[in-house]
Amino acid sequence: MKDSVARPNRFSLLYALVVGIAAVLFRTFVPVKYHNIERAKLDAPYILIANHLSMIDPVIIGYGCRKYQIRFLGKADLTKNPILRFLFGRIHMISVRRYNTDMKALRASLQVLKDGNVLGIFPEGTRYKEGVMEDMEGGIGMIALQSGVPILPAYIQQKPGLFRTTHCYFGEVFTVSDLKAKGINKDTGQEVLQRIREIYRKFVRDTAQTQE
Repeated sequence: MKDSVARPNRFSLLYALVVGIAAVLFRTFVPVKYHNIERAKLDAPYILIANHLSMIDPVIIGYGCRKYQIRFLGKADLTKNPILRFLFGRIHMISVRRYNTDMKALRASLQVLKDGNVLGIFPEGTRYKEGVMEDMEGGIGMIALQSGVPILPAYIQQKPGLFRTTHCYFGEVFTVSDLKAKGINKDTGQEVLQRIREIYRKFVRDTAQTQE
């Protein structure tokens, strides 16, 4: 039996259903406007990163990058409930323990990319009301360095709301190959985080006047 995770263009039934619902919601009750969406059409494998403001953030950025099914990293607490564990399993979520090095999640993430899929990560690890990418988990640095794949940044400007447009911006794709050449270690991992931090600071500056 073939492993569906190794087939980048195949959506699971539940994921396809979510995409279909998003297509309706994001054009009606919870409008989302995408900027520079052409940048989301790159070929897999790549890492999709985004800031985290609400529970539907994975749907917002996943719908913007719907050429592929995104394999998201999600905190292990989400899978404590058996029903949620079943549902998240159907969309191939990778469970990760926060605040420590989760080698199982790291290996699973690298395998997703090796298989030619897209890995979705919220580097902040949880939802933040203030600040953007100022406090991040270190895992994104190691995954980026070890995989060597391109990284696509997305910036969700505000929490979604009924009949209020949410703006989602896609930034320029970047790599950390120059940092990888210096060695994969704690210091270069921190340099990856600083690069991401600077990208999101620019997002905030450049989009400050567009919020509705």
